[in-house]
Amino acid sequence: MSTALGGTYKVESCHDTNDSRKRSDYDCYGDFTPDGGSADDAVSVHLERTGHDYPDGTEFAARQWQTSRRPGSPH
Repeated sequence: MSTALGGTYKVESCHDTNDSRKRSDYDCYGDFTPDGGSADDAVSVHLERTGHDYPDGTEFAARQWQTSRRPGSPH
């Protein structure tokens, strides 16, 4: 079962992963903080192929998908 957890993503840095520079493809690194959470609740998240070169420090609303498994179920 999957559920979405709303919150805020704060960009630490983004990098163009396409060496040709003809079609930029950005991966970003930053922290996701759940709604109502504090900095202690933030988790590091790597976003792949965002399509945007977000400036460092940019914040935007995001959802983190969490999967819950029953005990004993396969990974």
